[in-house]
Amino acid sequence: MSAWIFWGSFGLLAHHYLIYPAVVLILARLKTKKLTYDPPLEPRLPFVSLIIAAYNEEKVIGQKLVNSIAIDYPAELFEVIIVSDGSNDNTASIVEQFSSKGVVSMHTPERRGKTAALNRGVPASRGDIVVFSDANNDFNPGAIRALIK
Repeated sequence: MSAWIFWGSFGLLAHHYLIYPAVVLILARLKTKKLTYDPPLEPRLPFVSLIIAAYNEEKVIGQKLVNSIAIDYPAELFEVIIVSDGSNDNTASIVEQFSSKGVVSMHTPERRGKTAALNRGVPASRGDIVVFSDANNDFNPGAIRALIK
C-alpha cells in the first residue's frame, strides 16, 4: 500500500513539474503563428460644432474668431457658427469677413435673447458634439481635443 501512495504522489509531482510544462513547450513550438503587438487604432474623431452666441460684440468677436480658427482640431471635422441675435453694431459684418475660413454667420436683426439664439444655432450645426461659447472668452488650442475625451 505504501508503494501505491509513493508512486501515485511521484506521478502527481512529475505531472505537475515535468510532464505538463513539457507538453506546453512542445505545443508552443509547434504553433507557427507568431503573436505580434498591433497598437490600437486611434479612435475616430467626432465632428465638432463650436456655437458662439454674440450680441454687440464688435470689440471682441474678431479675436474670438482668430482664436477659434487656431484651435488644434482637423478643419474637416470642425465648424464655427456665430449666432448674432439683434446686434446693432458691426458684429455681423466682422463675422462675414471670416466666411472664407469656414465660419458660418447666423445673424438676425431682432433681439430674442441668448437661449433663442443658441436654439437657432443647434439645428444648423453638423456636429456630433456641440460646444457652446461666449464671444468674450478664448480657448486653449487643445481645449476641444480635451473636451471630447
